[in-house]
Amino acid sequence: MAKLVFVAVVSVLFAACYGERMVGAPRELSVDDKGLQEALRFAMYEYNKGSNDMYQSRLGKVHNATMQLVNGYKYDMNVEVRRTKCKKPTTDVNGCPFHEDPTLAKAIMCHFTVVNRMWASKIFMDTVKCQ
Repeated sequence: MAKLVFVAVVSVLFAACYGERMVGAPRELSVDDKGLQEALRFAMYEYNKGSNDMYQSRLGKVHNATMQLVNGYKYDMNVEVRRTKCKKPTTDVNGCPFHEDPTLAKAIMCHFTVVNRMWASKIFMDTVKCQ
């Protein structure tokens, strides 16, 4: 038993010292990642559904995003959300241009956490923090 614990500790230390990513650790994602794109679409849908703004918002810019394998795929995203010229309800918000008029233009930074459990056909928003 002591040898097993020793081997486990040495393995963890070796991985940490030589830069190996630990299994289950968050990893940075490219904006083009398919899973991230799905999580972003879901996050923006939920954001617009919960917003009392009369205009739809859409993604302005992805500042950073990570994915971690937990009890599903957990996506943490720091994004810029911008108000569009389209009033709710709009089915294709991606075709809506952003407001340019300073009195109506609005851009905010948001942190979204989305968990996707594909095998259970379940996706949900865990965190929404905007300022």
